[in-house]
Amino acid sequence: MASPGVAAPYGPRLRSRARAALEEWSGYAPTAEQKRDLDGELDRRMAQAGGR
Repeated sequence: MASPGVAAPYGPRLRSRARAALEEWSGYAPTAEQKRDLDGELDRRMAQAGGR
């Protein structure tokens, strides 16, 4: 879920790939709630980076 006021043009496919890479690299498997929080943070950071 995107943060309020932040567009999420990158979509779930990239988030899914990022989570898969994190899990493969570290073994970390976040809960559904943690995934939502991480998705929001990733959307925010990607939007910020895209605006530079």
